[in-house]
Amino acid sequence: MANYYATVRTNYFRVINEEKYQKIFSKLSGEDTIHDFTKEENGVIYHGFGSYGCVEYLNEDEDYDFDAFLKEIQDLLPNNEAFMYFEIGYEKLRYVNGTCYLVTRREIKSMSLDSWAANEAKNLIGDSYTTQMTY
Repeated sequence: MANYYATVRTNYFRVINEEKYQKIFSKLSGEDTIHDFTKEENGVIYHGFGSYGCVEYLNEDEDYDFDAFLKEIQDLLPNNEAFMYFEIGYEKLRYVNGTCYLVTRREIKSMSLDSWAANEAKNLIGDSYTTQMTY
């Protein structure tokens, strides 16, 4: 049996309520330390974080719910801001994958690297194309 190993990183992003952000950030947990990359430039606070492991969010019901985290971050973003969360992981050589969550004030989107590759191959080769990406 193999373990899943991940690396997580966000972009730098702004929020409209620092106190609420700190409350949300404090509910993040992970297998490893979650590093806070908050910085200030020209009086503007930019947040960012990362970890050498998966990141989880403990919701109000004390359940792990990363979707709830994304929705709470969404409510804190200014109209002209985006939150981007990148996770790259592997389980030995069985599989390697990456996921990205993109959150704006209006939308939450996600993309998986292996799903993108499979769909693009079908677009280029034809709908009948199939492959095996895990071992």
